[in-house]
Amino acid sequence: MMNAIANSSDKQAVTVAQLPTDVREYVALSFTPVEIEAAWRVRGMGYEVELEDGQDLYFRENGRCMGAGRNGGVFRCMRGDTVEVTELPQAATDYITATYDATIDIVVYKAHGDRTGYAVELTESTILLFNGVGEFVHICGEFDGDGPGGHGGHHGGGPNGPNGPSGGCAAGDTIDAADLPLLASEYITTNYSSENITVVVVKPSGKFGVELESGTVLLFTADGIFIKVCDGQPNGGPHHHHCNLQITFDDLPTVAKEYITTNYAGETVERGCMKNNGNYIVRLSNDVVILFDPNGAVLFDSGN
Repeated sequence: MMNAIANSSDKQAVTVAQLPTDVREYVALSFTPVEIEAAWRVRGMGYEVELEDGQDLYFRENGRCMGAGRNGGVFRCMRGDTVEVTELPQAATDYITATYDATIDIVVYKAHGDRTGYAVELTESTILLFNGVGEFVHICGEFDGDGPGGHGGHHGGGPNGPNGPSGGCAAGDTIDAADLPLLASEYITTNYSSENITVVVVKPSGKFGVELESGTVLLFTADGIFIKVCDGQPNGGPHHHHCNLQITFDDLPTVAKEYITTNYAGETVERGCMKNNGNYIVRLSNDVVILFDPNGAVLFDSGN
């Protein structure tokens, strides 16, 4: 099923809000602080979800995770605020007592948007994830039986799909230009006064992509603040469709360069790119992958 979804030519882009609650909760509990970059649905099969660090996950229509693609599986389940065991909801404590012949080692409180949850590491190293009221969600890293599979290329549905002529910045749900935040509209009026807007999309992350009649594509935050001009996408493997600009070490923010120099002395940047959301992702010579935000702060480090 995973391969069928990955290779389907009938994928439809969906927003994060359109994903089943179980999908959003699974990602938030398992991968925070890495968030969903884009998502697609194949009707009758399920969902493909790409995280902002390039990982892929596949879900059934009911929200059950089937597995991860080749670049998936770097779970961050214990990311959160460590709390006392007594702060764990009673329902979670009861579940652990009834199910496991082990004691609780660490409890982490996880806040993600308007939902909360808990990660619990047992003395035998199993990590259990619970929702905010203590109901069991899943074991960290456990899928529903299909196992991991290969990854196919994403197929866009028409000109605004991820493989369309405007690249990943114009991938998303088409909306009316009138729904664009005022700041974005004012920016376009000021800087592109001679051009009309042809397409506006809202991306799963909440950002907006705007294509002008000249073919120029602009990317804005959810509040309408200008991020950058999208220059199109380089050719390459399945994850290059969200790499808007290939970069070198020297192109990184100073904070990011200092982080690499301090924590990975002697390593070089083998490959790097600026993603459509303004983040930077680099692969070092020791195969460590690091994700930085636009200011250079670390969001994800596979070496830690």
